[in-house]
Amino acid sequence: MKLRTLRFTERRQLCRRIVNVGLLATFVKTASAAVIQVPTDQPTIVAAIGAANPGDEIVIEAGTYDESDWLFVNKALTFRATNGVVAVRSPAGKDAVAEVAPGVTGVVFEGIRFERPSAHASWTRCVQVQGASAATFKHCVFTGPANAVGLILFFGGDATLQSCTFSNFAAEGWAAAIALEARDGTSPHSDVVVRDTLFGSGCNSWIRGFWWNPPKLGELTVSNCTFKAALGAHGIAFYYGGGSSHNTQYDSSKLLRFEDCTFEGTVYEIMEFHYTSLGGPAGLQFRRCHFKPYNSTRKMFWLDIPAPVLFENCLFGGGKHENIMTVWGGPPSVDFHHCTMINQGITAAESASGQNLSSFIWGWDGGRTFNVVNCLFYCPTNYSAAFSGDPGSSADRVYAVVHSVIDHPWVVGPKVQVVLGSGGYTNVSLAGAFVNPAGGDYHLVNGTPWVNGGTDLGYVWDLDRAVRNQGGAPDMGAYESAFLPVVPTVSIAPSGMNVVVSFTGVLQAADAVTGPYQDVPGAVSPWTVGVTNNMKFFRARGF
Repeated sequence: MKLRTLRFTERRQLCRRIVNVGLLATFVKTASAAVIQVPTDQPTIVAAIGAANPGDEIVIEAGTYDESDWLFVNKALTFRATNGVVAVRSPAGKDAVAEVAPGVTGVVFEGIRFERPSAHASWTRCVQVQGASAATFKHCVFTGPANAVGLILFFGGDATLQSCTFSNFAAEGWAAAIALEARDGTSPHSDVVVRDTLFGSGCNSWIRGFWWNPPKLGELTVSNCTFKAALGAHGIAFYYGGGSSHNTQYDSSKLLRFEDCTFEGTVYEIMEFHYTSLGGPAGLQFRRCHFKPYNSTRKMFWLDIPAPVLFENCLFGGGKHENIMTVWGGPPSVDFHHCTMINQGITAAESASGQNLSSFIWGWDGGRTFNVVNCLFYCPTNYSAAFSGDPGSSADRVYAVVHSVIDHPWVVGPKVQVVLGSGGYTNVSLAGAFVNPAGGDYHLVNGTPWVNGGTDLGYVWDLDRAVRNQGGAPDMGAYESAFLPVVPTVSIAPSGMNVVVSFTGVLQAADAVTGPYQDVPGAVSPWTVGVTNNMKFFRARGF
């Protein structure tokens, strides 16, 4: 009897404890989900932060909030605008409009406009995220003009941005929309994810590491973003070398990726990823990116990062450059798949080097292979070789070229070898290949040999996100068309002392009916051939 009573008592106490724990959990959950209205519950955002508990949501009525202090966020909170635009300003003497304190994660800002109409120094910023902390920004605006940085990540802070806008960050030469700064031996790597975001006018740079205290960079994923012309020398830059204390340090397990983005120009390079003695990332990738034409005194890209590099379905839209890309000693390999690369070249008078130059890719040090597949290279003004190496390089750089066209009279420069894979390349004119080069439209014209002229690499989309491989084989270059393959035909008719060859497809000629037949360089139907004493046979092939 005592045993039964004891068991009943224990069971009742256990049930009471379970109920109490359940009530406590319900209370904690309810408390963490509290909503604080500004200005209904609290008159200011600063006051709301002071009254909030971790997990609370601060809902802010539309309006402009000139706060008495910066927003010092030292707990996981969500800030959400309602009924219109919420513009937040801090006093001019504060370093930032908002700071996420070290070690705080789970902070979310949604629909907030961070403004700095005035500031005590030109190096101030809209938002700073301190070490080992993480914040998410949705539909937020970061704008100056009285600061140098929109969002700065210190000592390994992480940030995710969705559908945001940056503008007016030009107060200093190192100013940027997003900056990463100050690594040390204990800070983690910063992870940065940016989607559907506009880097608008007035930005000195878009994304960069600070030159004196370079960051530790982990994941960098930038997708579906638009980058308006930057005011400074470099748009995206992680380039300071000169000893380990001034090197960006990468996470070797993570990628740097740019996908479905459009870039306007800057003063010099759109991108510069320079040497580091501390190891590189898992890779640097550009997928379906459009680099619009602009004029520099040197190049669009300067890549010296010790990691494999991939450009896939990209358009390098031209302008006047010494070369489109300088690839220094770092990358072990660079792959170009379905790319269209245009360079108008530059004269000595226009060039900082004082030389006439018109290369596509140039760089120092060989012993590495660049893989070029299904690409179109077009240079209407020719000064220097298409692919060039530095004469002081230790070995030749190897370009493995497959199913590509190189429109340049000098394909191979110093310290370069071109190895032809199956399909090789043709060295013919691309002058009539594109719909409207003057207007920047580099879609292929119907009936050109490069429609359906590539080899299938398994890509699903082209630069427009049109389906690849619509005609039995993919098109060369960055764009895919829906044109059907051209059926080869050929006919020959006398014309005075000449013979006129009309054809569709690619014209081929041989000295014997059995061949061997070779493509006729530059042949466009109708093709006029002078009569000679030698026999000549013609046929056409499809593409």
